[in-house]
Amino acid sequence: MPRRRSAVAQFFSFAPAFMPKLASTPFDDEEQWLLAIGRLIWRMGQLEYLTFEWCLQLGGVSLRDKAITKIGFGERYKLVLSAIANAPWPDARKQEARKLWRNAKCFATFRNKVAHAPVLRVRGTSVMLDAHQLMGVGKRPVSVFRPEFISGVSEKIQALAQKLDWF
Repeated sequence: MPRRRSAVAQFFSFAPAFMPKLASTPFDDEEQWLLAIGRLIWRMGQLEYLTFEWCLQLGGVSLRDKAITKIGFGERYKLVLSAIANAPWPDARKQEARKLWRNAKCFATFRNKVAHAPVLRVRGTSVMLDAHQLMGVGKRPVSVFRPEFISGVSEKIQALAQKLDWF
């Protein structure tokens, strides 16, 4: 039985003219992309920092130190949730905190998509494609991002960081 080609191979093999080329000249809207992606990464860094702050405030130095050894937002997110569960807060406040941190986790997932996605020139317009969906991971159709959308997400991240600092 012949081996099935990956979604990426299928995507790029049908039309060699469509293949993206590395060029020495920047895209016309490169500055817009740089600002959008830079803001997203910068503002996500605020949420990254807040995982340490919440661990320190709710669990003390030992939990903060444990958070420092955790690589990746997801692992620190789990520590924050366990600290919230043990916090001497009313249930309504704990529920609100968990909801805010779930939003932060969604933003971290989006940041990872942006960090690993290719920016291509398609029909004269530069777009970012969700690389995971190109590889056939997930059931949704391929997502296409533009810098305006990424900038909008980074604004939402900033608003969330302001709510979480200090809850």
